[in-house]
Amino acid sequence: MIELFYDSLIVASALESECTILYSEDMQPGLVIENQLKIVNPFKL
Repeated sequence: MIELFYDSLIVASALESECTILYSEDMQPGLVIENQLKIVNPFKL
């Protein structure tokens, strides 16, 4: 449960900073949040 809290802080910070790509091996790759932020797994081909 605590991981979800930290993930949500990371996503919120990325959205506030107007990032378009968030690299994470723990979140769902390909997910697009608020039509702005795409989750990318840097270790997946």
